[in-house]
This record gives sequence, structure tokens and C-alpha cells, in this order.
Amino acid sequence: MSTQITSPPDAAEAQRRGYTAALAVVEQIISTCPIVPPSVSVTCYDFAPEKPRVEVHFTSAAGMEALAPLLDATITTEPFGPDDPRPYMMMHGELAGVPVRASALLDAPAEAAVTP
Repeated sequence: MSTQITSPPDAAEAQRRGYTAALAVVEQIISTCPIVPPSVSVTCYDFAPEKPRVEVHFTSAAGMEALAPLLDATITTEPFGPDDPRPYMMMHGELAGVPVRASALLDAPAEAAVTP
């Protein structure tokens, strides 16, 4: 007779699984999106290993537009700040159960350029 003890995985193992899930999402984004993002980050905190997340940063509107269908997300655009008219694009979505946030800070529109 054998006894199988079931116990919850240790925190490090749970965090590894969270990272693995998020990295699989990054791989899918990079292999599917026609515009490769210049920056991708993955976060999986030890206090919430079951909630990894991915952040993707683009330098163009085209990158955001290419990723939106994959995430089934809507892009919002607003000025970066009260004194900074540069367009800031952002969207939130989910891929394979992992939250994904994407953003892009674009150059200032021509009409917002300051001339001496």
C-alpha cells in the first residue's frame, strides 16, 4: 500500500508556472505580430504567482494596430500629459488567460510643435 500526499506546490514552483505562462504569451506575440515590439516585460510577483502579466511597448501606432486584433482589444489615445501633447496609445487585453497591457508614446503631432 502506498500513500500519496497531496500538498500545494511551494511558492517558487507556482511562480515558475506563472512566468512560463507569461513567456508563452510573449512568444505568441513576437511570432504572430508583424511588428516586433522593442520592449516586452513579464511580471509575476511571489505574492500573486497565479497572476502573471505582460507589458508590451511600441514606438509606433502601426505596432499597436497590429497587436490589437490578437488581443481583441480597443486602443485608446490621449495626450501624454497636461503639458505634453504627444499621443499616448494604450490597450488592455488577455491572451491565454494572461493579462497583456500594450502602450506607445508617439511623436508630437505637427500642429502641436512649438515654433519660435
